Amino acid sequence: SSLEGLSFSVTIKDELQCRGKDLKIIGCYDSEIFIESSVKSLYVVGCGSCNIYVAACERVAFIDKC
Repeated sequence: SSLEGLSFSVTIKDELQCRGKDLKIIGCYDSEIFIESSVKSLYVVGCGSCNIYVAACERVAFIDKC
């Protein structure tokens, strides 16, 4: 599952969309992102001026170039 290129957005992902999956958030700007369930792993790359809320991450959370 991934979110790419969001700008000036509010996005909410629930348990049915994310639970137990690898989630990638790439190239997002000026956005609010809410992940309301646990994810297997989280990759956030190239995001700026974002607030990202994640309920839990089971393995690794990777943040690069933000």
